[in-house]
Amino acid sequence: MSLLEGGDRRRYNLPSHDEVAVDIDNLICAEIPDPIVNCEIYDIIKTCMIHGPCGILNPNSPCMKDGVCSKKYPKDFNANTVAVHNGYPRYRRRDNGLVINIKGHDCANVLINEQVNHDEINTFLDCRYVSAPEALWRIFEYPIRHMSHSIIRLKVHLPENQIVYFREGEEQVALDRVAQHDTHLTAWFKLNSENEGANRYSYVDIPYHFVFDDKHCK
Repeated sequence: MSLLEGGDRRRYNLPSHDEVAVDIDNLICAEIPDPIVNCEIYDIIKTCMIHGPCGILNPNSPCMKDGVCSKKYPKDFNANTVAVHNGYPRYRRRDNGLVINIKGHDCANVLINEQVNHDEINTFLDCRYVSAPEALWRIFEYPIRHMSHSIIRLKVHLPENQIVYFREGEEQVALDRVAQHDTHLTAWFKLNSENEGANRYSYVDIPYHFVFDDKHCK
């Protein structure tokens, strides 16, 4: 807005600064309305038309430039609107004591619930969906599980080259333990030397007739 001085304004038959200020007040209001009298407008302004927070309260606000609000907030209170020469008018902002709390106070909600011992089995049954084919399969009591056979991993190694696990600093303890325990392969050799009936079984077939004791390693 560019304003002319008094003589120029009269020459061009333009309104005075005071008349311009009145026109501005008729179009623009920069004051917070009464929340009781104009509750709807108050809610709209509170939600959509309040600047900030910025400054010390929020130095990372997008409007902050070199530590100062680039929009010149917060604005000073003004009893009347002032039309500024070659600049933006200073709108009327009377101190009516109304304050809008933007962020509100910090709070934490604490909820105490009784600890419930969940019955996982009943929860599974209550929430389970059984399709028609699956339901028919169970009604006729068809088998729902089957185990074909057990798998035993038979280790093969050269003499004195079996795998040994130990912690750092306990190497000797591990060697003493290995000397007293057998692997599947060494236990099979001992079984052949002690049990004549086991001689006819190969290493692959021996699990069908004898069991290796993992606890005592024999």
